[in-house]
Amino acid sequence: MRKGMILPGRKGEVVGNLVAASLSGGSVKFFSFGEFFEAESLVEIIEPIISVRQQVWRDGTAYNLLMAEGIELEARLAAYNNTLVYTVSNHSPLKSKIKLRGGVGVFSWFNPNYRDKIAEMASVRLEFSDKHLIGSYRDAYFICIASNGSMTANVEKSIATYEVSSELNAGGVLAFTVVGASSKDEAIRLARTALVNPSKIEEEKRIWINTIMNRIPVSSGVKPEYGLLWKYMWYVILSNRATVWSHPVLKNPFNMPSKFTFRHQWLWDSAFHAIVLSAYDVKMAEEELLNLFEAQKPDGRIPHEIFVSKEFCKLFWNVDDYSPWTTQPPVLAIAVKQIMDADGDREFL
Repeated sequence: MRKGMILPGRKGEVVGNLVAASLSGGSVKFFSFGEFFEAESLVEIIEPIISVRQQVWRDGTAYNLLMAEGIELEARLAAYNNTLVYTVSNHSPLKSKIKLRGGVGVFSWFNPNYRDKIAEMASVRLEFSDKHLIGSYRDAYFICIASNGSMTANVEKSIATYEVSSELNAGGVLAFTVVGASSKDEAIRLARTALVNPSKIEEEKRIWINTIMNRIPVSSGVKPEYGLLWKYMWYVILSNRATVWSHPVLKNPFNMPSKFTFRHQWLWDSAFHAIVLSAYDVKMAEEELLNLFEAQKPDGRIPHEIFVSKEFCKLFWNVDDYSPWTTQPPVLAIAVKQIMDADGDREFL
């Protein structure tokens, strides 16, 4: 396996723009696409019985080396932009039959009491046709799930389950992808593209990481033994940037504190993010604060969070809006001063 720029141990999480997932035990145990769709077990190897020999994370891609009945397999999980690709490769000369099982549902923070309600509020549709499982959220956010293996699916109102099977010859690759897009046709097109060349997503992520690493501030004063941690911290804050299309408030890119747990934009979190980003890219730091003022209310209040999903905000806070009535301490001024001290634009001020 090639030498990567970043190697924080046994990490299994990968993120793109709105997609996030985690590889563990050869299976994808967690998945989310913004606050629109989610899975507790996106895809799991159910045949053959496997054991994990090694788990590695390099340059945004997770790798699991597996053994199954004397056959060596490798599972990979990569994400770039709004495309997630999972592959199982056969590294042995023997043929291996692989069977996967998984499911996906409407985002509800895994609260089954919310799932059907949100599906109805957001006019969610799930359908399986022509080997593609399509999900639509408010006719603005689409996912396409597809595989180069044989795929079947069972679709209900707010959740779908599926199975994928394939016989892998020596060197064979079973690919499975989930793509998010602004239209059904675009989601299908991107999914088909990903299946034709699954390794392209991994390569695009590696190029992106190399690009951002070449721009991070010089770690003056950082001890050599902490150099990798310095790089990884910059990877985290930059990979948590997100862009949400067709959103009336989140009109600019912003940082999610975590694409696995905290998918909204928060007031003082973004202020702190902007302070750090001002050392990397002043324009990026300016962008970080703009949505907060988009959310400002007529009474001058700036809400403490902006939800990606209006439906989830309504159920969580009982407010028909993207933000609740709460706010946070005024750290925005500190962030703005830091940006201006870092050569921020007076037009931004």
